[in-house]
Amino acid sequence: QVIFHLAFRDLFQRQLTGIVAFGVVLHLGLLLLVKYTPFFATNLNHLFQLLGLSLTVNIPSFAMPIGISFYTLQAVSYCFDVYRGKIPADRNLFRLALFMSFFPQIMEGPICRYGDTAHQLWAVPPIRWENFLFGVQRILFGLMKKVVVADRLNLFIRQVFSGYAEYDGFVIAVAVVCYTIQLYMDFSGCCDIALGAARILGYDLIENFQSPFEARTFNDFWRRWHISLSTWFRDYVYIPLGGNRVG
Repeated sequence: QVIFHLAFRDLFQRQLTGIVAFGVVLHLGLLLLVKYTPFFATNLNHLFQLLGLSLTVNIPSFAMPIGISFYTLQAVSYCFDVYRGKIPADRNLFRLALFMSFFPQIMEGPICRYGDTAHQLWAVPPIRWENFLFGVQRILFGLMKKVVVADRLNLFIRQVFSGYAEYDGFVIAVAVVCYTIQLYMDFSGCCDIALGAARILGYDLIENFQSPFEARTFNDFWRRWHISLSTWFRDYVYIPLGGNRVG
């Protein structure tokens, strides 16, 4: 009986592993196919030209689904968390679909975990004045970072980068610094808008930035910049591949 139990458990574990692997490959495969196939095809054609080969790869064109990167990573994290037993599999398809398609963060993140977010979405809390006021302030702050700072800097950056031969090194260096600021203001501003919209509805999403330019080391910067993505890679790529193991 013990041998039968162990054999059945091993068979179930192999089947479960195969199902999770299929789900992960399906999600990541669709992401790579839709988002990166034109990129690889274009660079492959450039390589053929450099080698003097008369070969050309047709560059496909796909209709890009909105937010495919974010909900793909959320789906992969859900599969792994269920597989590891961190959360129970949700048998309610509508609740799972609500988590995957929650509109405030589907475009720019943050990348949410099912165990941290799903129960809030299903609870449907009442809209309260303090949440509404804080959410509007957060949205206005994000719009200021995106429209007033990032979009205005982009005009200068685009002009310098498109005609860099006409400018000296100092102007180009200033444009590089402005590009770094523009990238941060654009991305973090959009995240502020997402967090503000979620707060109006009564939901708390995780912070995606924590003053990254105050970091003193590269590791500290990595922990402050796009936090949901860095922790995603830590939990689902780095540690499973052997990271943080002594010896």
